[in-house]
Amino acid sequence: MPWVPGFGAHGGEQVMHMANGQPKVVPFKSDSDGSRPVSPPLPQVLLRLQERFFPALQERLQPMFDEADDALFELADRAASNLEQNAFFESMREVRVRRRDIEQGMARRLRQGLQQLVQELPAPVDAEASRAGELSLVEHDELEQLVAADSMAAKGEKRYAEVLQLLTLRLDALATRQKLTVATNPLAPGPLCRYFIDECQPLAIDIKAKLVLFKLFDRRVMAELEPLYQLANELLAEAGLLPGLSSRDLARQPQRTTVPDRAATATGEALYSQLSTLLAPLREGSTAGSLRHLAAPGAAPVLSREGLLPLLLELQQRQLQQLTGAGESASLGSEQLDLQRGVDLLLASAGPEGPVSLGRQDDDALRLVSLLFQFILEDRNLPAPIKGLLVRLQIPVLRLALQDKAVFNRSGHPARRLLNEVANASLGWVPEGAPEQDPFYQRIEGLVNRILDEFDGEDALFKDALADFLSQQELEQRRIQLVERRTIDAEDGRVRAELARQAVQAELDRRVSGRTLPRAMVRLLEEGWSHVLFLTYLRDGADSRSWQEATALVDELLDSVRPTLDAAERTLLIRRLPALLEQLRDGLNRIGFDPHEMNRLFADLEQVHLARLQQAEPDREAQAPEPPRPQPGEESPSLAVVPPAPVAAPEAKEPPTDLAGPEPSEASRNRVQALRSGCWVEYHSGDGRITRCRLAAFIRATGKYIFVSRAGVKVAEETVDSLARQLDGGQVVLLDDGQLFDRALESVIGNLREMNRRR
Repeated sequence: MPWVPGFGAHGGEQVMHMANGQPKVVPFKSDSDGSRPVSPPLPQVLLRLQERFFPALQERLQPMFDEADDALFELADRAASNLEQNAFFESMREVRVRRRDIEQGMARRLRQGLQQLVQELPAPVDAEASRAGELSLVEHDELEQLVAADSMAAKGEKRYAEVLQLLTLRLDALATRQKLTVATNPLAPGPLCRYFIDECQPLAIDIKAKLVLFKLFDRRVMAELEPLYQLANELLAEAGLLPGLSSRDLARQPQRTTVPDRAATATGEALYSQLSTLLAPLREGSTAGSLRHLAAPGAAPVLSREGLLPLLLELQQRQLQQLTGAGESASLGSEQLDLQRGVDLLLASAGPEGPVSLGRQDDDALRLVSLLFQFILEDRNLPAPIKGLLVRLQIPVLRLALQDKAVFNRSGHPARRLLNEVANASLGWVPEGAPEQDPFYQRIEGLVNRILDEFDGEDALFKDALADFLSQQELEQRRIQLVERRTIDAEDGRVRAELARQAVQAELDRRVSGRTLPRAMVRLLEEGWSHVLFLTYLRDGADSRSWQEATALVDELLDSVRPTLDAAERTLLIRRLPALLEQLRDGLNRIGFDPHEMNRLFADLEQVHLARLQQAEPDREAQAPEPPRPQPGEESPSLAVVPPAPVAAPEAKEPPTDLAGPEPSEASRNRVQALRSGCWVEYHSGDGRITRCRLAAFIRATGKYIFVSRAGVKVAEETVDSLARQLDGGQVVLLDDGQLFDRALESVIGNLREMNRRR
């Protein structure tokens, strides 16, 4: 008889209770009681800032909590049901009780943020991340809170942009660690929002009440921060931190980076001196006649940079006209990216009568940028539509490279970072329909068009475009990470549920295999007690006392229905039965077992026990058939225990995960085993469809690699052998997720060296 357990009407709710029933306990302990490491004292200037800033912030928090009390009362008064009304009243009470804890928590976080400016502190423990592996069925509300926090922070940063920038520059002058930005300023709107939302996490209220609290925080606190920022600026200026700095100086602030930029440019020049030798074969090729009007450096009169720039702008305009005529998703070809050839054609139509040459460094920059963008055009890791957009930036990047050689050597150069960030963000993107209709494509297209329309030869536009793109990408990545975490939680829950199912299966098989059991006993184990074992294993594990007690009850239950009993055993059974049945009832009640069905089962079991006590043989028709005894070398017959998994993995169309075929090669096995979280792969189906996905986790218990889409949703799970086999067969290709510009530069240098070696 197959074992198909049922939890009864309330089984699902009971699972949630079992998974999340532990109360959240927040100890009320001071920093000095030994429970928390004592933080080192703040510098005097930061101590004064904290002593003035937080009381002013607290003055805004207190009326906010008072208004929250009124708002929740009004919501309870307008509630549509008693249940909803009680929920709002409970939320109101919870906020009243915990408001002091929230204020103290914000003060502690503010102090830690200021300390991190000048001291090396351990990273704070992320409570949500620490619970990521736990099995839970509670609905996540992080997305709503994430949107609320981002909205509040964005409005605050825009509202206080000027005074906030002054404060950030002054704190940056004090910081001894990394460079401070508005995003990392511990007093800025973003961190303040995170402090508040994190401190609200332990509140035992639903998301509706929390959102009310967040809206009031935005209205009563975030909207009134300007006096606090002015106060902070005055305190820091009085302490000697950039006392003469004013809003008029902000426009000139980029000049502060002049010295490191010069150093980076000098390094770029050194790189150019090495590349110059490697580029010699290309220069000789132009001398040999491949170009008619653009000669090699030194072979003709020099075309100045001022004369070259109009030609580049004209070449850019012609490229855009060709793209417009060819359609929205058209791309530049390899010949169109050959800048030497393009300039040569323009010289033929509008240039001087005789050939001209470029200065040595300008010629090198022209050739190097041309080669870099040809690599981008041919890079198989980038989706074709995104390549078509990125190569349009060739001439703006060249114009930067002509005046700043650090483009090629400084990894933090804004143009270089922009290409890298867009390429990284595009790696897993595969358009479902027309690329032009995809929001991500439209975002990249808008970025490229902005640079083409507004570029004036300086890198400020690239900096702004990079900042805007990173801001949008950060929000998207946080959403994706939230979905991915849920995916991994679900997968972890599924694995834990499977391990629990196997453990229950093994325990019951070991005890009942080969026995003839009354039907009442089979039903009790099948429909009820297997679930008790399942949840006990899932919650407490196999080493727990509760698991040992639950399995011991199975032994007692089986002993109670043995066919023959002597007088001593009957006496012992009579004494033990009431307690045994009471323990069984308690266990079944904990899983929400149907009480009516329980009564029927226990009534049938009572008849079985009476028959045993009277030494009567039970009705053969009421017995479960004895399973066949295994033959030598065969496994014992298994009773299928199939409890429903508490966490359901999201549905996904998965590529084949365990294809039959030859043994995979050792090289492919090694490549699979070297994969790390975040690596991208590309599936090629038989019908030509391409799926790109990223390795999210490796589940050691099952030996499975879990892959998710760009959106964080599970799309495949693989073993080492199945993935290695598909690598051998070409159904799976590993993508290179290295920095695009770095890979392009390495490829160009490698090709130039090979060219010189063959000379």
